[in-house]
Amino acid sequence: MLCNYSINKVLGLPDIFLVQEKIINNNSYLYLSLPQKTHICPQCHKETSRIHDYREQIILDIPIRLEETTIIMKKRRYLCPHCGKKFYEYNPLVNRYKRQTNRCRLHILASLTDIKTINQIADEHYTTSGIVSRIMKELNYPKPATLPPVIAIDEFRGNVGEKFQCIVADPQHKTVLDILPTRKTEDLHAYFNQYSKKIRKKVRYIVMDLSPAFYSVLHSCFPKAKIIADKFHVVRLIVWAMENVRKEVQKKFHKNRRVSFKRSKYLLLKHQDLLTDEEKDQLAIMLQTSDKLRNAYRLKELFYDVMDSKTAFQFSVRYQWFKHEVEYLEMKEFQKHIQTLDKWYKAIKSGVIIGITNGFVEGCNNRTKVLKRICYGFRNFKIFRNRLLCIANNTTAKKKRRLQLAIR
Repeated sequence: MLCNYSINKVLGLPDIFLVQEKIINNNSYLYLSLPQKTHICPQCHKETSRIHDYREQIILDIPIRLEETTIIMKKRRYLCPHCGKKFYEYNPLVNRYKRQTNRCRLHILASLTDIKTINQIADEHYTTSGIVSRIMKELNYPKPATLPPVIAIDEFRGNVGEKFQCIVADPQHKTVLDILPTRKTEDLHAYFNQYSKKIRKKVRYIVMDLSPAFYSVLHSCFPKAKIIADKFHVVRLIVWAMENVRKEVQKKFHKNRRVSFKRSKYLLLKHQDLLTDEEKDQLAIMLQTSDKLRNAYRLKELFYDVMDSKTAFQFSVRYQWFKHEVEYLEMKEFQKHIQTLDKWYKAIKSGVIIGITNGFVEGCNNRTKVLKRICYGFRNFKIFRNRLLCIANNTTAKKKRRLQLAIR
């Protein structure tokens, strides 16, 4: 009895199972059986302990010592003498109509939270990709019942049905709320209008990129929310202008003179306060070569100061000074972005003062690209959505809990 108890503890099996090992064709198999006991008939609900017959079923378990573990379950069928019903005994290790143990299925679900292909997960568990796919289809993530005070929205290229899909997230608590199948205006209206006005009025801030389509939808669906323009997408406009000036100036140089412009992109875009003494000397040499490049660098630093403002008044003063310098220097690379910045002025100021960004969403989009690349794309949006939500909401505590359930 002690030996069987120790074996069950090592294998992580319930104490009630009787374990035997048999060698068949040089392969080791674990034979499991349950002790005979009185059962309740599922039809007439009367007690019976009469055995009708035995049957053996091959069951897949979690790998032990990184090797395939095959269990042969010796199942017992009972016969009810009152109504003649034949039924199998209760088995806590395997659900009905399944050929994998419950902990094996939980272990596969835990593996789906990692960025792996279906075939990789199947090989790790010594099973087929079809079984992993069927287990994955059991995942079902419903639409969120409510919305947080702060939401972030962005598009990404999924190529599943539509060319672009949308991600809705809570940037404060680092959780993905939902993956939408399209970015079309009418579909976004229909999705957000499913929530009651009471829920939509609780949303205080919405973080997004400089998308007019998103702005029109979210402004109408959430009239009480304040739109926040993501800092990255705002600064990127000035970075593009700076890069256009650098390329234009650098193309005019002789090949030998371009040596002084080595790593020029990195130095020109880096914040002036973060430069080392050696980098400052190298930057000074580059800026002496062109007045246009020196003016563009000055405008870039002025806009960096705008985005580093601490108060709304400071932001307004610095922004007006930046606009004045752009108009005075008449640099077309920067002038073409002034209209966009003026249009999004309130949203940009809110983003600078409040400090909420779309960084978490951009990280999720990068992870989506990695998953698409290793899986060679997806064709079914439901599977694509479930897999993304499974990976995105894979916190350390949740994954640890799933693995604990799997090894029991």
